[in-house]
Amino acid sequence: MVQYELLKNNNDMAKETILKFDHGITYTHITDKFDGPNDVYGQKISYPLTANLNVTHDCNLECDYCIRQGARLQSPTSERMVTFLGNLPVGRPFRLTTTGGEPFVRKDIYEVIDFASRQPWAIGIISNGTIPVKFEKIPENTRFEFSIDAIDPSTYHEQRGGSEKQYQQIIKNIKEAKSKGFIVRTNVMLSRNNMDPAYIRRLINGFADMNIDQVRLQKFVIPRGAQIDDDLLKKYGLTDEEYSSISEVARNVGRERNIGVLVPQQNKQLSLGSVRIYPDGSVAVQSEDKPDQEIIGNIGSESLESCWSRVGENVSEMHLRYLIKPKRII
Repeated sequence: MVQYELLKNNNDMAKETILKFDHGITYTHITDKFDGPNDVYGQKISYPLTANLNVTHDCNLECDYCIRQGARLQSPTSERMVTFLGNLPVGRPFRLTTTGGEPFVRKDIYEVIDFASRQPWAIGIISNGTIPVKFEKIPENTRFEFSIDAIDPSTYHEQRGGSEKQYQQIIKNIKEAKSKGFIVRTNVMLSRNNMDPAYIRRLINGFADMNIDQVRLQKFVIPRGAQIDDDLLKKYGLTDEEYSSISEVARNVGRERNIGVLVPQQNKQLSLGSVRIYPDGSVAVQSEDKPDQEIIGNIGSESLESCWSRVGENVSEMHLRYLIKPKRII
């Protein structure tokens, strides 16, 4: 077994509110502890402060719209994952979200999370929720994002092909996460299966009944390298008008039930400067309306800061403007 603790940070930097991602409001603070070449508030940063790390493309579901339906990559070994983690901003403010595929199919996922918890990082986990989570091994400030597009087993099966047993496991994970005090967001992929206004109201109300902190409504984006057929586009290809109309219905219910509703394609600035790290270590600048923009390097052979140095100055400046301006979701 690879010893992730060998990379433990010896820095005594306190885990203050350097990065905080709470329900209803997304905001980031750069403090005087910011360890970058430019330590004056408002100057350009030297590395991206947020990253989605695809720890694997393996998954126990076969959702037809999934990003991994494009170019599927081999999962990194534990040794390779240690290299990836060591090339992230160890000891510095950062937000790391593990995603997939399904992160919990990795046998060493809890070691990855443990390493991240020893850093001054905000931690997020995106999961389909169908695998029981060992919550006692999860740091208390972790934010969970469970991908669930339905509030009943039948629609869930139509959307994701999952069984009723898997659906019930998601609900169990969500309720247990909330009972233990974790922040929980649900990610909903909109389609012809769940876009009816009456169903959207039922969906948001169901999440509110479970005390979910935030719901994210996703509009289909063609996965990287995927070949998309007409049937898939008909099922998921909502027009801007449809997406806007459904989003407004969801937001109205969210206001009534005091649950945050995030509509990313209408708040594109939220993702400017974010990077996605693929299972092969390649780093891509991305935005909400595109799977990725450009590959800027690989953390299998260089630091994330080195990768970020290749990004144009205009992107870095836009990223900074997002960081220092809190954005209210609803």
